[in-house]
Amino acid sequence: MAENENSTLATAPDGRRQRTNFAGDSFIVYPASATRLGCFFPHADQGFSITMPGQLSQPLLLPFTPTIDADAPICGVDEAGRGCLAGPVVAAAIVFPVDFDFALLPGLTDSKKLTEKKRLALEPAIRAHALAFALGLATAREIDTVNILNATLRAMSRAVRGVRHRLGLPPALLIDGNKTIAESHWRAALPGAPALPRQKAVVGGDALIPAISAASILAKNLRDRLLTAAAAQFPGYGFAEHKGYGTADHLRALAVLGPCPLHRRTFAKVDGREQHRGAQALSLPS
Repeated sequence: MAENENSTLATAPDGRRQRTNFAGDSFIVYPASATRLGCFFPHADQGFSITMPGQLSQPLLLPFTPTIDADAPICGVDEAGRGCLAGPVVAAAIVFPVDFDFALLPGLTDSKKLTEKKRLALEPAIRAHALAFALGLATAREIDTVNILNATLRAMSRAVRGVRHRLGLPPALLIDGNKTIAESHWRAALPGAPALPRQKAVVGGDALIPAISAASILAKNLRDRLLTAAAAQFPGYGFAEHKGYGTADHLRALAVLGPCPLHRRTFAKVDGREQHRGAQALSLPS
């Protein structure tokens, strides 16, 4: 990938280099051979710098196979964190070999149907068998600026571009949900990008299409790691437990502490429109 003003090379703790590409208020995490993944939100008032825990037995993101056969496989795309009150929305794009036997990933399904233990157990095998995968993010600031749907589709665009940089642009995308990536989202997230590949939205695809299931697991696992790390920088909110979702404990913390830089200010439960009612329901001082 060519150098550009929005790109930086970060040194992983083991000394190897990995690339984190910034796009406005968001960034793309490209697969890299590193035992820890350092993620940086570019605006100091909007996020945090973290280094992922070092207990991962395998690299969090693996190098890609640079080319694929002419009979190219489909790319599965999914997101995690769309309904949260805080933190980024994370998207993953993943490509498996055309003839891959998904029986090699027993128990693979929608990440929401899996326990954390099972998701983490599946991740190394998913990474090992994939031809390519990448993760794209959109921060709370971008979510507040363009709304959660548009931010989600931008994050998906960034994940697909991560696959493109090592494997070439996938010929077709299968996206969980009822929306595909519009040209406007694609161009906004990726100025100068080639034309969109063919794509199809699949309602419930994270439980029906194995590649989408795998993407949902990678996105969920990375997002959980980010919010767990955020708990140390923003104590009192319980991010390590609820991962930014609107649980009773999270709403209590919001009522007492107010929002932090990771909160999505345009969400009703964050900006105060539901705070007074929520405080009463939770027996909190109004």
